[in-house]
Amino acid sequence: MIRKLLLLLPLLVINIAGLVSCGTCIGVKAPHECITYTDIGIRALDIRDSSELQTGDSIAYSNFAIQLSVNDDARYCHSENSALLGNTAYACSKSAIPIIQDSIVSIEVISDHDFDDAHTAGSDLTAYFVIPDRVALNSPGNFDMNYLELYQAPAFTSTHTFTIMLQQKSGNVLTATLVPVKIGN
Repeated sequence: MIRKLLLLLPLLVINIAGLVSCGTCIGVKAPHECITYTDIGIRALDIRDSSELQTGDSIAYSNFAIQLSVNDDARYCHSENSALLGNTAYACSKSAIPIIQDSIVSIEVISDHDFDDAHTAGSDLTAYFVIPDRVALNSPGNFDMNYLELYQAPAFTSTHTFTIMLQQKSGNVLTATLVPVKIGN
């Protein structure tokens, strides 16, 4: 009896292991790497030497840029294969094609102070920044190289705390706030 049980135990273990999946991506055929953006990070930079600006630093608008970075959750989808005894085997691959699960559809930049007469505190300042196109924003692996460069001087020198909002296709909004930086001509 014990011998029969010992012979059947490995088959039972194989069947249970065969039911484990490394996950599926909604609406995507396997095998793919599904990337979901979970939050963003931003840094204020002096573009002359790529140094990071600290709270209260002063900089000319033409030397100011915001670097975007993104934190993501990557899941690897499975590819089903028929196995011995009718089980389904799941193959997970780290070399799968990356797919953005919830792409970015828009970006908005706002400040806590008036920028000029037409753009008071809380207004959208996106028109004053050189913004990467959505293809670049939704390109896995290149996201940390996206910069928002300010090309319009504020009406007067002031300390601005910028907030960046990335809206995703699902309606979810990822938000990050920059350290206060004094920007002038």
